[in-house]
Order: sequence, then structure tokens, then C-alpha cells
Amino acid sequence: MYYFIEVTIIAENLNRLIEGAFVIHGAQGLNRAVNKRTGGDIVDDRWQELRRLWKQAATSGIIPDILPLHIQESWMRCKRQGVDPFLRTNPYLASPMELRERKQRQTELLSIANPIMEKLSKLVKGSDFIVVLADNDGYILEAYGDDSAFEFGKLSNFVVEACWAEALLGTNGVGTPLVTGEPVQAIGPQHWSLAAHNATCSGAPIRNPLGQIIGCLNMTGDYRKAHPHTLGMVVAGVGAIENQLRLQQESNYKQAIMASLSEGVVVLDKENKITHMNSIAVKMFGLSNVNWSLMTIDHLFQKISGLEKVIPLIEKSQPTSDELIQFRVNQTWVKCTVTVRTLQAVKGGQKGTVLVFSETDRVNRLVKKIGGAKAQLTFKDIVGCHPAIAKVIGTARKVALSSSHVLLTGESGTGKEVFAQAIHNESYRAQFPFVAINCAAIPRELMGSELFGYVEGAFTGARRGGNPGKFEFADGGTIFLDEIGEMPLELQAHLLRVIEEKKITRLGGQEVIPVDVRIITATNRNLKDEVAKGNFREDLFYRLNVINLMLPPLRDRISDIALLALYFAESIGKRLGKSQIVIESEALGAMKRYPWPGNVRELQNTIERALNLIAGTTVKLEHLPLNLTESLSQAVSNHYSGTSIKEAEINTIINVLQKHGGNRKRAAMELGIARSTLYRKLDEFRIS
Repeated sequence: MYYFIEVTIIAENLNRLIEGAFVIHGAQGLNRAVNKRTGGDIVDDRWQELRRLWKQAATSGIIPDILPLHIQESWMRCKRQGVDPFLRTNPYLASPMELRERKQRQTELLSIANPIMEKLSKLVKGSDFIVVLADNDGYILEAYGDDSAFEFGKLSNFVVEACWAEALLGTNGVGTPLVTGEPVQAIGPQHWSLAAHNATCSGAPIRNPLGQIIGCLNMTGDYRKAHPHTLGMVVAGVGAIENQLRLQQESNYKQAIMASLSEGVVVLDKENKITHMNSIAVKMFGLSNVNWSLMTIDHLFQKISGLEKVIPLIEKSQPTSDELIQFRVNQTWVKCTVTVRTLQAVKGGQKGTVLVFSETDRVNRLVKKIGGAKAQLTFKDIVGCHPAIAKVIGTARKVALSSSHVLLTGESGTGKEVFAQAIHNESYRAQFPFVAINCAAIPRELMGSELFGYVEGAFTGARRGGNPGKFEFADGGTIFLDEIGEMPLELQAHLLRVIEEKKITRLGGQEVIPVDVRIITATNRNLKDEVAKGNFREDLFYRLNVINLMLPPLRDRISDIALLALYFAESIGKRLGKSQIVIESEALGAMKRYPWPGNVRELQNTIERALNLIAGTTVKLEHLPLNLTESLSQAVSNHYSGTSIKEAEINTIINVLQKHGGNRKRAAMELGIARSTLYRKLDEFRIS
């Protein structure tokens, strides 16, 4: 609003400038000044002398040096370019289609220049002067004047659609300013073309804010009414046009900037009337079909419940940043932060207020990008073909598309967080935050503020302005509560209320904040047993246990061990700068016989340890931890207790060979040893 007021004031000042130039040079004033200064005889004598000099130049090519310098230089250009000086009328006319296209390209210039040209034509009304606007190629796009002025222009085709470029018509008040970039006045035979010898032309180039010539403003009339002030009027008109172009460009920039902002912006004047609102704010407040420009801010606050909390922020006239508020639009709650800034007039005093509204959803997405509140893993990252894990993956994919809460159970290291991230990334919430929190890793007294946030002054050391909790950060997305069995009973009641009401209240606060969050929980405990012991609320257990996914331990999916080992070898190898990793069959056999109490996580760590130890690209039995290499002997010893190690080993080899029908390759793989080792054992124990 202030910008448009500024434009109007400047335009009015420029109009007054133009009018001042015309005070004594209007229709009658101009005629009186010309007649008083020259007299008819003097004008005719001057015309005849100019005509003689022109004829000399046109026929002999000799340019007299008594002419004004800009006329001499223009005539020399005309001679070099072979411009015909004897044209009696302008034959260069644009077709209707070309004229229409040229006008379309200069829409902005025409819209700004037309009012100024109309003003000029009214001020010289009755003087037979015509005011024209030409584009940068010299084509006349628009003309203003009375009937006698238009009749005068028709004598030489000085009309809309005609091109008066210097390269075509020679020296004139349209084409020459476009070439020189300077204001030009040409009187009678100073024009190179015979067609304009009866005229006086005053023209000035028009530049855009980048300094590029985009057109020419010209006033043309009978040569006997020539006056230096005519050019001054044209220059003043061009100044008005160029200033308007500059302001229009600034307006376009400002509009583009406002439209590109992702926050809602509302501008108020000193009486709290809305002067501007960008499209984000219009959408945020549900005003798409409302004429908001007639509103006061009080009217807007009455219309939208909850916005009245902004009034004190405006009234205190102090900068306010990121104040959390919420309001209701069409039965939908909108949560956002508001920043308030006071605009000051140039000479002091309040000029207005700017309100900037940022929806917390956008802030949360930003936090997600900056703070890592993002799920990186998908179902493609879950490796395994065993029916036990394949069944869990299939069920998880199905439930990912719902909004129901999920409880993941299983031993430590089975991949519960991997499943939580995969479910989130498969859901419609994938573009929103994924916030993970380990309930066992947070001190009991801090867990409440961590989950639900707190207000300023809630406790000693509370952060100024308060702090949002993980549920607010996860709004719209998913919150993953790992080790849920470790949550204190008093917080379990709070969590139950959040699940039932979909609202939270910060610690020490009264304001209820709506949240839309899917909850995925995980535990390695048996929550039913914890309920029976009184350590976990039964009602919360049933709220969380809508969909239960039990992840199988690694020892129950032995067929996946080799697949997982090779997968980890490849992925970890890339990180360590090692490729084409091979795992010997003896090492794989030892892995298959090991019970893996730490499950997939332990296997991953084992592979990483081995890759750090190998010199080449092969993982051997010797690179595995001692507890894995002893697993075969320990298993044999346990199975054949009461016999010697040698007897137990012989019996084991015989049983495995019989199991595989004497196939030594398969027997060696199951035993976790190389075939050469098996052959050596067969010879040593004389087993045929």
C-alpha cells in the first residue's frame, strides 16, 4: 500500500513538472512565443536557407558545417546508408498483424505512456501538434492530438503503423533519437527526407530501468511553430515515463518476492487496516473468496477464532519473534508462529505493522531436514528370504498404509527401528518427520519435557520462550518410541491421554496443542508380563498393541545368515574402501552354527570387525571372533557328551555325510569347513 502511495505522489510531481513546462508554452502561449520571437518572414527566410543547404548535401554530398552537430552527423549517416532524401511520403507501413504484435510486446510501456501522452496532447490542444510513441525500431504505436494535428500527420504518413527509423527516412525526431540515445529537435529541411520538410519534430529516447532504449516519445507539428521548449516538454514527459517504469519494475519485484515467500505476510497501516496480504496468508486464513482489502485487523480477528492473541503483540509495538499461536479456520486448527515488526516512517512515528505467519508444519519439515528427523531406511533395506522374516515384511507393508499404531517386539538387534523407518517411508506420512526416541536412554525426570515440551518458567533452567517436545516435532508424521517398556507409569498415563485426544499440553502450560502423529513402539520385553507385574498400564498396552509385529531372532532364520553376511560385507566394504569381498565357506559355516544372541546387529559388527582385519579381499575363519570359531567344536562336544573329541568329530562327519548321501561338498558346507579339510579328516580318520 505504501509503495502505491509513493508511486502516485511521484507521478503527480512529474505531471506538475510537465505542466510547469507548458505554463507559457501551451497552445496559445506557444503560438504567441513563436510569433513574437520570429515573425513569419524570418521563419520563411530560415526555411529557405535550410532548404538550400539540404539540396546541396542531397545532390553533391557536401555536408555544411554551419548546421548543428547532431544534424551534420545524422546527414552523414544517411549518406553512408543510402537513404533517399527525395521521398515525399513514408512508404514503410506495418501490417495490421505486425502492428498488433509490436503493441503486445510493448504492453507495459503503452500502459504507462498513454496517460502522459494524453496529458501532453491536452496541454498543446489547438496548436496542431501530434504526440506519438514509437517502439525501439521506430514504428509508431500510439498517437494523440486533435483532428487538425492528425490531418497534418497524414501529409507525410506520420501515423500509427508507420516506421520512421533513421535508416529508412533519414534525420527525424523519432529515428535519430533512437540512434543517438539523445533528445533531438529537427526543424523543416533539417530533416533528411523531403517528406518531413514541413514539420518540426522533437523526440527523446525512452530507457527501461536497465538503461536500454525501448522507445521514443515525439511531438511533431508545423515547422513555423518550432520552439526549443517543445523539446523540453518531451524530455519532461520521458522522465515521467521512465520513473513510472522504474517504480513498476520495483512493484513487480516486490510482488514477486511476496509471492515467493513461504510464510503468510499481512501488512497493516497505522490504523490497523489491512493494506497487503500475500497469497499464502489469504489461503491460511481461508479468505480466497473474500475482499480482505476492506478489512481491519480487528474484523479479521473476529472472523477467525484464536487470532485475537495477536492483538497484544501489535499493541506493545515491540519486535516479537516466533510466538506460537493456533487458530481455527473452517473447523480446522492451524498451528503457526507469528513474528511482528513495526514499520517506521522516514521522519519518525509509527507507519504500520508487518505480521509474518509460519505454519509449524513447514517449520517441522525444516527441522526434519536440519535435525535429521527423517527415516532413511525402507523395506528394500531389510535383507532376508526366510519365511519367518518374509511374513513379517509382508504384514508390515500392508499395515504401513493405515494410520493404526504398531508395536514391534523381538530380541535386541533384530531390526525393530529398521522396520519402524520402513513402515513410515511406505506410508502417506513419508514426507513428514520421523522422530525416534529411546525411552531407556532419557533420565526419568526429563522424559516428560522431552516428549511433550515445556513452557517458559516451567522449571528451573527452563529455556526462555519454552521448548516444543518430540510430539510437536513429529506432527503430521511418525514418532518411534523404542524401549517403551522403560517408560515411567506417570508418563504412561500422559501418553494414553495423547493417544485418545490427539492433543498435548506442554509441561507447566495450559494451552492445548492438537497433534496428528502415528505412534510406533518397540520393546524386547514381554509387555503382558510387565502388565501382570504392574509395571505397564494395561489400557496403554492395548492402545499400542493394535498391530503387533514379532521379529524373529537370527538363529531362527539360518538360511539368511550367508545373505546378510554378504550384504554387510558389500555395504561396509564400500565405506572402508574395500570391494569384491569374499567369505570363505568355513567362515560362513561357523556363522551358521553360532546362535547370535545379538542377532542381526551382532552379525553386522562381526563382519565389520573382519573387514578391518583382512589384508586382501577374503574373510577367513581366522578373522572371526574366537567365540564363533569355537562354535563348531562346542556344538560337537555338547552333542556327543561322554565321548572323546576325536570320536565326536568322527561321528559328526559320518552323520553329515550320510545325511547328504555321501556328497562331500554339501557335507563340508554344513560342517563349516573347506572340502580340503574334509578330505584330510576322512584320510586321518580312515572314513570311506
